[in-house]
Amino acid sequence: MLEIDLVGLLVSVCLLGVRYPHYVLLATVINQVVQIIAVIFLHGTVSSVMAAGAFSAVTAKNLTPSFGVVIGGAFANYMISALVGGTEYEKTSALLSPFTRLKYPWAVINLRFAAVSLLAGLFRF
Repeated sequence: MLEIDLVGLLVSVCLLGVRYPHYVLLATVINQVVQIIAVIFLHGTVSSVMAAGAFSAVTAKNLTPSFGVVIGGAFANYMISALVGGTEYEKTSALLSPFTRLKYPWAVINLRFAAVSLLAGLFRF
């Protein structure tokens, strides 16, 4: 079952990048796909998917709560941020503020998404 939480998506856009909502939504899709792949890789059955931006979750049957599923999506977003590069050329204040105009928005949005998604996943775990 797929659930779409519009409030979670809106909060994610506000926290991660108000100027770049399309990048936030694309990072959400990447995060969700990697979480689903992690469940399948660990021989679980996906029972529900809640798409809520950085607060997304995948519920699995036949699988104990796994740390790999929790951090899988966040790790994928971090790896995209590292591979694309550009975060080293941004000011530290630009890395933290969701309202600034960025030189490398795809890298910065993925880095922010990884951090918030990891914190939300660890809180849920």
